[in-house]
Amino acid sequence: MKEAVHKVIFLPSQRTVTAKRGEILLDVLRRESQPISAVCGGRGNCGKCKVLLDEGSEAFPPTLTEARLLTRDEIAAGYRLSCQFKVMTDVRVKTEDPEVDSAVSKPSLPKIMIREISPQVRLEEFSLSKPDIHDQVSDYSRLISALVTERPRIDRLNLLRNLPRIIREMDYRGRAVMYGSEVIDILPFSDESGIFGVAIDIGTTTIAVYLADLKSGEILAVRSAPNPQSSYGQDVISRIDYTMKRDKGVDELRAAVLTTLNKLIDDLCRESEVSKERIYDTSIVGNTTMIHILLGISPERIASSPFIPAFTGGKVFESRELDLEESIPSSKIYIMPGISAYVGSDITAGILSSGFV
Repeated sequence: MKEAVHKVIFLPSQRTVTAKRGEILLDVLRRESQPISAVCGGRGNCGKCKVLLDEGSEAFPPTLTEARLLTRDEIAAGYRLSCQFKVMTDVRVKTEDPEVDSAVSKPSLPKIMIREISPQVRLEEFSLSKPDIHDQVSDYSRLISALVTERPRIDRLNLLRNLPRIIREMDYRGRAVMYGSEVIDILPFSDESGIFGVAIDIGTTTIAVYLADLKSGEILAVRSAPNPQSSYGQDVISRIDYTMKRDKGVDELRAAVLTTLNKLIDDLCRESEVSKERIYDTSIVGNTTMIHILLGISPERIASSPFIPAFTGGKVFESRELDLEESIPSSKIYIMPGISAYVGSDITAGILSSGFV
């Protein structure tokens, strides 16, 4: 027998999705990245996941929990707790679009400069001799030997695949984009469009993203948004609890953050007229639980004695490894080191930026 499916229409956007018959409305809202507060993680304790049902509320009578946490007038007006309500027919749910805080573009942003700039990413010019029958050195070796960086290398397979075409189109002269000693891109010598970086703070309640010019150190734009994981619990303990009780709990929380990050970075690039392909360096900080979830690592051991995280050290990844290639396809991603289960990289970054050490 075919499983019954019903429409869920979000108001005022009129966006329509589907839900299985009997599916909890809060799960639908989470899956579709709709803004909703669920301080208790959907356990029916806080009464914060309240929604207004414009249609369909009569198909599932109020539960005892709803009768306890909502007034009679609220229930009569169509208000329900999304963690209690089951979708038993087509429903129309009134929600508010997530409001992005401090959407600041370059013209209105006071000029902010990084106190000291020594970026991991830099440009190095090169000029290569052209091969001939008497000089059959490979394209790779020809480029590597021309760079002054100590022990340079190319690790990105896509760049290696395109290397013969790139250096010939540039007539053997250009700029290598270096991340430490690794060549991560090659630009035409005449290209002056700049190199950029992104700094991300994944807070328990708010996600903040900064776009920086890696040459000048200027912060070009800032954008922030509520952390969508709030619909799974207000604090880290409730979110850890959610990951432990759901088979794909970590994946759900991770997907929620990635959706928001991709949108924020896209908005920054559009506002500042910066090509996302020119973002080469991304640094991410957050408390230890937020970082574990971002990387798809279970934070279960953080919640109970002796409170042991999977890792606390700094890590470097490619954007595709974190499923962020949509917004920062060319970027390396640096996860800053934390200290312990409850002293994360956000604290480390604050200490370093203060100049105390």
